[in-house]
Amino acid sequence: MGQHILTEEKVAIKVLDKMIINQTTEDYELVKKEISILKLVKHEYIAQLYEILQTEQHIFIIIKCCEGKEILDYILTKNRLIEQESLKYFKKIINCLNLD
Repeated sequence: MGQHILTEEKVAIKVLDKMIINQTTEDYELVKKEISILKLVKHEYIAQLYEILQTEQHIFIIIKCCEGKEILDYILTKNRLIEQESLKYFKKIINCLNLD
């Protein structure tokens, strides 16, 4: 968690250690892909990317802070969803993927 200095808005900060990422090509490519996707996606159900910062040792991905849990955490706590609830979340996920 962090706070934007000018707007005082709460932000989430994902901190990635470059030493760990650079150990395998696969990890490095996954981070590059995540950043590329976040730069393209603008949707109410997906955390908005604000900024990418780097130092020699770390990459900081600054995104909008979304209160609450991720959908995966919710599903895992319930163990299973009834069909109607599953359909509701499936529609929201598909809506996120429709980027026209």
